[in-house]
This record gives sequence, C-alpha cells and structure tokens, in this order.
Amino acid sequence: MRAEPATDPLVATLIESLDAHPDAVAVFDYELTLRYVDRVAAEHLRAAGLDPQAVVGKNALDVLPHLRDSEWEHALREAMRTRVPCSFERHSTMLGRWTETRVVPTASAITTYTRDLATRRETEQRAEESEALLHAILNNTIDSIYVKDTEGRYLAINNAGAASVHSTPRLVIGHTNFDYSPPELSAKIRAKELLVMKSGVTTRDEEHVKENGQDRVYLIARGVWYTADGTVGGTVGVATNITDRRRRERDAALLADAGRALAESLDFRTTLNTVAQIVTPALADWCSVLLLNAMGGLERLAVSHADPEKMRSAREVTERYPPLPDALSGPQNVVRTGKSELHPQITDDMLIAAAHDQEHLALLRTVGMRSVLIVPMTAHGRTVGAITLICAESGRVFSEADLPIAEELARRSALAIENAELFQAAAAANRAKSEFLASMSHELRTPLNAIIGYVGLLSEGITGPVTPGQREQLLRVRASAGHLLGLIDEVLSFSRMEAGHERVSLQDVAVSSVLEEAASLVRPMAAAKKLPLVIMPPPPELRVHTDLLKLRQMIVNLLTNAVKFTDSGSVTLSADSDGDTIQFSVADTGIGISPTHLRSVFEPFWQVEQNASRRVGGTGLGLSVTRRLARLLGGDVEVQSAPGEGSTFVITLPRAPLPGR
Repeated sequence: MRAEPATDPLVATLIESLDAHPDAVAVFDYELTLRYVDRVAAEHLRAAGLDPQAVVGKNALDVLPHLRDSEWEHALREAMRTRVPCSFERHSTMLGRWTETRVVPTASAITTYTRDLATRRETEQRAEESEALLHAILNNTIDSIYVKDTEGRYLAINNAGAASVHSTPRLVIGHTNFDYSPPELSAKIRAKELLVMKSGVTTRDEEHVKENGQDRVYLIARGVWYTADGTVGGTVGVATNITDRRRRERDAALLADAGRALAESLDFRTTLNTVAQIVTPALADWCSVLLLNAMGGLERLAVSHADPEKMRSAREVTERYPPLPDALSGPQNVVRTGKSELHPQITDDMLIAAAHDQEHLALLRTVGMRSVLIVPMTAHGRTVGAITLICAESGRVFSEADLPIAEELARRSALAIENAELFQAAAAANRAKSEFLASMSHELRTPLNAIIGYVGLLSEGITGPVTPGQREQLLRVRASAGHLLGLIDEVLSFSRMEAGHERVSLQDVAVSSVLEEAASLVRPMAAAKKLPLVIMPPPPELRVHTDLLKLRQMIVNLLTNAVKFTDSGSVTLSADSDGDTIQFSVADTGIGISPTHLRSVFEPFWQVEQNASRRVGGTGLGLSVTRRLARLLGGDVEVQSAPGEGSTFVITLPRAPLPGR
C-alpha cells in the first residue's frame, strides 16, 4: 500500500499485480524511507504488531529497530552503493521463521522481495534426513552396494563395497574394477556389465573369487539405472557374500554322503576309503587316514587324491615315510594329544624341518602341499587315529572355519570304527552263545532220551513187576522228562535259527490231521487242569504244502501256552482258508495280555509273568520260536488279547511254498 492512493490506472494495475504476488514486496527510497508495501508485506507487519498505514512514509530503521545492523540493513546499503541486486537468507525474529530476501536497486528506489522459506526448509530437512537414513542403511549393511557409469567407473559405493577392495568410498569413486582386481576377473565383470546395459535385464550370478588365498562366493545382482532423459546412465549392483551359506550346504552334503558311506558296511577299512574319496576334492586336494595299531604306531588306512595322477606320490609319502613316534607336530602328536592342528600356510622351511631326508623333501615338494589340517578320530574319549587334509594345487587355504566339518567327519569315522569293533565282538559272543546252547542242548538231550527210554522199560515191567504206586511215580518221571525234553527242543530250535542252520522240508499236509496230532500231545496237560481242549474240525479237503514238523511244533507251542495261562473256560483250536493262505487259530479264556505287552510277547525269553515267583515255567522261547518258524515258512503269527478276556494267536501260512523256499 502507498502513503497516497494511486490515481494513474497503470500504477493501479501494477499495485494490483504486486498484491497478487506470493512474496512480501516493499519499496524504499535511498533514504530508506518505506514508500510501499504489498498485501503480503502488510500481513507481516500486522503479525509483528505494526499498522502498515502508520509505517509507510517513515524510515524503516526507525519503525523496525531490530533491523539495524542486520543482514537486511547490510544488504540494502550494499545495493544502494553498488546498484547491483543481491539476496540473503535470515531467520526473521518478526516472523519466527526462515526467509529469503532479494534486494533490487533502481535509479530512484530499492525494491525488496521476501519469500517465506518454511516449506522449502522443511522439504530440504526431510531430504537431508532421508539422505542420512539411506546413508546409514547402505553403510551398515554387510552387502556391497555400488553405482557405476557407462564406462564402469564407480559413482557411489557403500562401506562394505569399498572394504571388499581394501579401500574407502571416497577413494574408490572415479575408479574401475581394473584398478583393484586381477585383469581376468575385471574383464569378466566388465563383460557382464555391458551385457546388462545392452539388454536392460537385471541379472543374478553366483561368482567365485579368491581373496587372500580363501575362496569366496558372492551372489551378485546387476541392473541398469537411467538418467532424467531416459538414457542408460550405467549399472547398479548388490553383492552378497554367501560363502558361509555355501560352506554350510557343502558341509551338510559332505556329512550326509559320509554318513551313508559309513552306514553301508561294517568293514570300516572300505568305508573310510570311501570317506577319503568323498572329502577330495570337496574339502581338500588329498586326504590321508591313519589308524592307531596295537603297537601304538600309526598305519595308513586310506589315502585319496583329487588328481589320480598324483595319487602315487601321495601314497608314497604315507607309505615310505610314516609319522615319527616322538614328533612334536603332525598326526602322531594329534593322536597323542587329541587336539587338532591347523597349518594355514606350509612354507619350504616347514617342509625341510619335517623331511626325514633329501629324498623325502623332494617328494614333499612334488606333492606341493600349501595348507594342512590334521584332526583326531575320537569317540567316547578314545582316539583311534587321525585324518590329514591337504590343499595343494587348488591354492585353497584352510582356516578356523574348516575345523568343525573336519572334526565332525573324524568323529563319525571314529564311531564307525568303534561300532565295527563292537559288532565284531558281539557277533563273536553271539556265535559262542549259539554254539554253547546247541552243544549243551545236545548233551542234555542224549541222557534225557535214555532216561525216558528206561522209564518206559520199567513201566512196562520188562525188568520185573511194577506196583501201581511205582507205575504212577514212573509216569510222573516220564512226564517231567518229556517236559524237559520239550524245553531243550525249544532251545535247540532257537539256537539253530539264531545260527541260520534251520532247514525246511516241505510236503503236502492234511490240515485236520495236523490239528489232531498237535492236540493229542497237549491234551494230557489240559486234562490235568480239567480244561476242555476243543478242536473245530476244518473241511476234510483242506491241505497245505509246508513243513509238517515245524507246523506241528508251532501249534503245540501255542496250545501249551494257552493251557498254561488258562485256569477256567476252554482252549479252542481251529483252521480256515482265505484265498492263498491258511490261518491256524488258538483261542483261550485265560489271563490275557495288556496292550503295552503285546509287542513284547514274541521277544526271546519274555513272559507275561516276569517276576521270579510266576505260576508257570518255561524258557520264554516258545512264542519267539513260533514266529521265527512261521516267517521261515513264508508266513507270520499275530495276537489279539485283552487282560482278563483271554488271547487269540493266529498263524498265517501260504497254501503253497513261496519261490526260493
């Protein structure tokens, strides 16, 4: 607004235009008298508690004393002196926010344009915060992130990316990979960048890099970035170090392969040779397995080399030059202490110190070992040998990260050796047991048959008259001897099957006759308990092709068991056919078997009544022998039972013999 109303239409139009301007406009003469303020400037004055009408026409420094000696006064006086426009930013105490003022001098006046910077400052602050946040994210991630131009020069790179080339982001900017990596690798990287820029398609590659002798694996994603006009500006990439992930995957696969090899056979010499072959070249260039012998020395058990042509040299090293017993390092020391040895770098001085003689030294140099890892084969506190892993021509270097997988392989190998030894000992003990049972059963059976024979002769009065009382006692002796003979036959059958000596003699058998024969053998035992033994007659034509003696023994075993554990009710024997099979069932109304014991009844020496004062005797082999005989004949035995409700045992056999039986 002016001190006096504008009468000139052109001036009025100009004032109207200025009032529509978003900036605060003020006009001063060269005495710094305020001549004009627009609508926005008038609002600023009112916000400061001043009346625009009272201020216009007065010296600005008088009515606005806070402007004295400020950027505002300095800028006005500089413009008055030089007649050159200038601008400045300041935090306005009158408005309480940042403003930008442009001072424009003319021949007769000075015009100022003041703009509120609150929005711009807020935008700039948000941008600065976003940039700081992005900077923090990029420089705190373990992935390498970079931006390059079309020539492959780095435009930006985070801390992790710069560290991968042993530099800092500031020093890397402007350089290419050729300044940091071998030419062959740099050329490969550049070719992939050119392909990405040409196709515009983001790629993801797994790349292997050797850093300080260590193999590193990176998953690298490369894409294109575009300039404002839509042209290709270069490439952007993210490289993730997946070395540990790949090592874990390799270790898991290695352990799985080794586990399968170690489980395939109890011949640990063969399996450890397989393990040595699995280890090379997955973990080392060559592998040697040394086993502690009875004399306390180490003998070679297995050796493997990734290069078959160098296998001869590897074998020669281990065979001609075994470890010295008193060596302070190497396999002998590892076995003695039970602690692993890691030698990341093998120098020529170390080879000279380890060599037995000049010929040995020459052979060691031929093998070209560069890095060595030796781990003890220990299981349950006992060290049985050592595994030596060597890196040579591959250039790989062992580190602490390789110890866990090597030690786990060695531990599993030691367990395989221990298990093989335990199995061999158990097999020997089992053979001795079977031979003892067979021998003792045979020796017992011979005099027992004689006892039964002589009792029969006495009972028949061959040697003289026998009184009724004597005959009754002889019958009891014969029954006890018969029972003892049955027990011995069970032990004999069990020992024959344990040793794999049981033979099968097949013939055509009438089912009805075998049921009657088995029942007749058990009927006296049932009669003594006043227990009905019921036979359900099968169809007369029902026949089975099997081993008669073994079938009868199975049925007798089941009937004997049923009578033993039944005090009242009955025992029922039956047979039926179902297609190509025949089922022989023995059902009783005895004490039954609890569900928790159903799986145990067929185990050797297991009995329903486990305590020492059980009511019935026996070896505990009857059901075990019965199931083994049934399976030997191509069938099986199953049981259904409930406590207090009795049991039903069912033998299922094929009608005809199975192929190969």
